[in-house]
Parts: sequence; C-alpha cells; structure tokens
Amino acid sequence: MVSTDKRSSSRRIKSLERGLEIVDCLREAGELTVSDLAAQKDMPTSTAHIYLKTLSDLGYVLQDGSSYRLGLKFLQHGGQVRQQTKLYQIARVEIDTLAEVTGEVSALGVSENGKRVLLYKSEGSEAVYDNPPIGEYTHMHWTALGKAILAHLPRDEIDRIIDRHGLPLGTQQTIDDREELHEELSVTVERGYAIEDEERWTGIRSVAVPLLDGTDVVGSISVSGPKRRFEREWIETELLEHLTRSKNVIDVRLAHQ
Repeated sequence: MVSTDKRSSSRRIKSLERGLEIVDCLREAGELTVSDLAAQKDMPTSTAHIYLKTLSDLGYVLQDGSSYRLGLKFLQHGGQVRQQTKLYQIARVEIDTLAEVTGEVSALGVSENGKRVLLYKSEGSEAVYDNPPIGEYTHMHWTALGKAILAHLPRDEIDRIIDRHGLPLGTQQTIDDREELHEELSVTVERGYAIEDEERWTGIRSVAVPLLDGTDVVGSISVSGPKRRFEREWIETELLEHLTRSKNVIDVRLAHQ
C-alpha cells in the first residue's frame, strides 16, 4: 500500500515547484542572469529564460538589463496576509509601546512550518538596528522569540521541529544539542521568559515572553538590544514589567476577539 506522503509527493505539480524554487533563488541572490539561474538549478538556459519570462509577465519578477529580481508584488501579498492576521492586529500597538518605553527594538514573532517568522517590529529611540526584514524566517532556537514559543510546545512537537530543521549554529553561543535545548526550554518555562544571549547576533541580547490564546501558544513578543544594556538586574526589575504588561493586554484581547 502506498503511504499518504508518497501519494501526495507524486501528485505535486513539478513545474510549480520549480517555479517557486526559482523565486527562492532570486530572493537569496538578490538578482540573477538567465545563465546564473541555469547554472544554479542545473537546467538549460532556454528553460531558465522561460521561467523568468513567465514570472516577469505575471508581474512577480522584474528585468533590469540582463538581470532579474523579485518585484514588489510579493510585498502586496505578504502585507495583505499579515493584515488579515488577528495576532498582528491585536499586538501591533503594544509592540510600538514597548519600543517607546524601553527605547530598544521590540518585535512580534510567530511559528510557521517549524520556523520563527518575524511578523512585526518597532524601533525605540536608543535602538540598535539588527537588520532582519519583516517576514524573515529563521531557526526557532536562535532567537528569544522562537525559544519562548518552543518552550510552550509539547516535547514531541519540539523534537519533530529539530528532526526537520536541525540545530545549526547561528553563532558560537547557539545551543546545538537537543538535550541542552530541552533543558533551556524547561528553565524558560520556570522563569517565565526566554533569553537570547548572542545566539543570533554577536553583542545582542533579547528577552521574550509567550503569547497565549487560552492554553495554546500563538506567538511571542520580545525586546532586544546591546548586551551591555541588558543586564540581568534591569531585565528582572524593569524590562519584565513592561513585557508582562504588554503580554497581558494582548492575551486578554486574544481571549475576547
């Protein structure tokens, strides 16, 4: 008997799959020529040209001389998807407030397909710009936002995420051992917040708390900044008060909308 996964895989539209792979190539590279794309995807230049021309005709890719790059039509789709997300609508004002009262970078994250997605961020007056774009997908264990979510998932679900994406290093400080990560997540639950200590960016520390809809974790919010300003005493005596207030406001609104 053929498994469901094998049946699903055999029924995938290969040309659509290849087209989306090309979109990913363009996103990672910034821009590519037909020859560059053909070499990367090991396809004839004529085939690469057909894909790029089709995407261009549909408005998803722009041609600049001999090079092609993604167009802003993707921003239209992404912006509309985010606008329709209840958590974004509810949390956006609180993220702006956190940035204002702390002076640092505040952010809203969610989990999708086992990755942390940056749904929104706001920069305070003292913020150190850390450059990740809205919509960025990254490994959950690299960030405080991701760890705050992971800590409130069942262990078997955490293990499935690890099996799927691994535990690659972001920096030399990143946890890359399964059991060590589980221990860190247990500590996170006990103390009520997650810490990212130079695990994504050298010199940057971040603190995050989970957002709950009933008992289900639906996302997390964080404040990030230079490690020298994020000393434990300030985190526990001041920052957590701001994070907890925003978390409570968002949780209550989630429960009543």
